Amino acid sequence: MSILIGLTGNIGSGKSLAASYFKELGAYIIDADLISRQLVVPHQPAWEEIVDKFGNEYLNPDKTLNRSKLAVEVFQSDKKRHALEVILHHRVIAEEKKIYSDHQKIDPEAVVIIDSALLIESQNYKNVAKVIIVQSTQELQIQRV
Repeated sequence: MSILIGLTGNIGSGKSLAASYFKELGAYIIDADLISRQLVVPHQPAWEEIVDKFGNEYLNPDKTLNRSKLAVEVFQSDKKRHALEVILHHRVIAEEKKIYSDHQKIDPEAVVIIDSALLIESQNYKNVAKVIIVQSTQELQIQRV
C-alpha cells in the first residue's frame, strides 16, 4: 500500500537536499513549489485571481507574475500574505492529491513525499501519514539562501 509523507522546513533548511536523498532511495517527490509556479502562469485561474487582488503592477512585461516583487509585498503584510494563501493553498493541495492519486495507480506500493515549505501553515499535514521536518542552524540556512 502506498504511503504519503510530508516533508517541510524553513527556507534554506535542506528540504530539497532531503527530497533528493529520498528520491534516490525510490520515493516519488511532489514539489509544492513547482505546482504553485504552474498555477500562476498567465491566464490560469490563480493568476487571474492574483492580478484581480493585487493588480497589474506585479506582472512582468510578458504578463508572467513577478514573484519576487509580490513576495516583498506579501511578506510585509499578514493580510496580503493571507489573501495570497487563500488563492493558492487549496489549489496546490488539490493538485498534490491528484498527482498522488494518479501515482498510486501507476505504483500502488510507492512512497510518495510532498516537499512543501508550507505543509503546516496550509493545513496539508492533515492529509499525510507522517511529517518529516528538516532543520538546520541559522548560519547554514543563511549560507544556503
